[in-house]
Amino acid sequence: MTIGSVTRELNVSRPEEARATLDNAYVVMRPDTLQLSRERSASAWRGRVINRRFAGGLVVYRVELADGAIVDVESASGEIHEDETVTVTPHNGLFPIVPG
Repeated sequence: MTIGSVTRELNVSRPEEARATLDNAYVVMRPDTLQLSRERSASAWRGRVINRRFAGGLVVYRVELADGAIVDVESASGEIHEDETVTVTPHNGLFPIVPG
């Protein structure tokens, strides 16, 4: 998956009824499958925090990545603030895809 100029290989799962090869697909990235950091990394997607909300013991950050992609990222830390530049990386695991 490429966002901006950063390409990450993701392990994906697809619905059983989906064809073996999909011409177009969406990757489902849940907030709990992504990690937020202030550290720069060549293999991470760079973005800017556009808002955050408190959800019980967690903070959910909305991050605008390159190319205008927007993701939500869960974190137990509330240390990062709006307008900060951050990096986002996927945790290891399966990411569902759905036909697009």
